[in-house]
Amino acid sequence: MQIDELDLAWEDEADKGRHRRSAARQRAKAARSGKPGKKKGRGGRTLFAFIVILVLLGGVVAGGYYGISKIQGFFSAADYDTGGTGSVQVEILADQTASDIAQNLYKADVVKSAKAFVNAAKNDARS
Repeated sequence: MQIDELDLAWEDEADKGRHRRSAARQRAKAARSGKPGKKKGRGGRTLFAFIVILVLLGGVVAGGYYGISKIQGFFSAADYDTGGTGSVQVEILADQTASDIAQNLYKADVVKSAKAFVNAAKNDARS
């Protein structure tokens, strides 16, 4: 029969480290017996850690919101918010694509970007 080195490590009770709960059990036992136990005194550190975590989470949320708003700008096209004033004449030929029409409208300052017109055309069933 062969003895494992790992088996020997678990046999000695003296080599085992104390667990956190054993200290808590001793404090609870002292409280039941009426003797004052040791107080850990971690209240200040716990509050500080809580505040640090809140600040870090707030920073992550704010950074995420800022980043998402910047990323959305890459996927949307700039366009004018109002209907505009005045009139413009643009010639549209029969064989022109939506991109060609968009370029003509952009050159005539009807739309703020050609991409905005192309996106609107894709979303309209009449186009």
